[in-house]
Amino acid sequence: MGCESSKTKFQEKDPVLAQQYQETGDECLKRKSFLNAVNFYHKALEIEVGLNKCCNKTLLKKYRSLASSYQGLENYEEAL
Repeated sequence: MGCESSKTKFQEKDPVLAQQYQETGDECLKRKSFLNAVNFYHKALEIEVGLNKCCNKTLLKKYRSLASSYQGLENYEEAL
């Protein structure tokens, strides 16, 4: 594996990066940029799940934020 793969693996497990994605998603949600918010929340969730933090409060917050974004897009099925 090259250095680029190692960097990607590190980033995939970086809780700070997950928090940055969450905060960016929050900002997008405030600005009613729901599709962008959904994308950022999905990235944050991928990292959190990769860290095996399946039952912590930050993971639940990300799921709630993602649901709110889907509601803004009037995609109620995904919000559920």
